[in-house]
Amino acid sequence: PDHAASCAFCAWPMRRKMTRSRWRWPWAWAALAGSSAEEFWQKWYEQELFASFRELPEQKRKSWLEQRRSLEPAAIASQLRNLGPARHEDLFPVLNSLGAQGVRILFLAGELDPKYSALAQKIASIPGAEVEIFPGVGHIVPLEAPEALALRIKKFIR
Repeated sequence: PDHAASCAFCAWPMRRKMTRSRWRWPWAWAALAGSSAEEFWQKWYEQELFASFRELPEQKRKSWLEQRRSLEPAAIASQLRNLGPARHEDLFPVLNSLGAQGVRILFLAGELDPKYSALAQKIASIPGAEVEIFPGVGHIVPLEAPEALALRIKKFIR
């Protein structure tokens, strides 16, 4: 709290019990990313989690995918192996501690993202936490609702 007046988290994982298949999941995606970036991005956005992405206007999707395709496949693979949810400790105790110390917390999620919109209920129990669920928005809030996201963050930091 001496160094931060507030914390903003657009999405932050809370560790769940890791099954063998859940632990292997990022490694399987990483292997695909390292071997075929084109196939990786096609399969990645076919996941149910990205259903709302597939409903976006074609030009918006194409622009987003072009940016993704320009990323280095080895870097994508490394991020999946090292930064995925399976690699994080449960951050709820940390957030709870920060809230108890008076640090403001903002948690943002899309309504159509079942994991993070459910997490919002847990985060809402933290003292000083603010939660915003964007209606009709899925997992990629910055792409699906950029204006609403920017306004909410501006409101929080003022």
